[in-house]
Amino acid sequence: MINILHDCNPANPRCNFFKDLQPFHLRNIEPPYDLVKPEIDQVVKETSLELLNRDDPEAVDEMREEMAYDIADLKARMRRSN
Repeated sequence: MINILHDCNPANPRCNFFKDLQPFHLRNIEPPYDLVKPEIDQVVKETSLELLNRDDPEAVDEMREEMAYDIADLKARMRRSN
């Protein structure tokens, strides 16, 4: 099991989310993700980008540039195929 709490700052309220899930994982029970899927998706989205941006902002910039290039390339290929 991945230790999500390792990188979690206790001052960050989003860390409580991971702490709340810990009892499920300790008992090998699948948490009822389907009941809170939109909230989980938002937390993961914000936390992942926040941590990456904090730890390696240059990597985030590079990812944005690559994504913009990939989208432009995809649009060009779609226009050519029509």
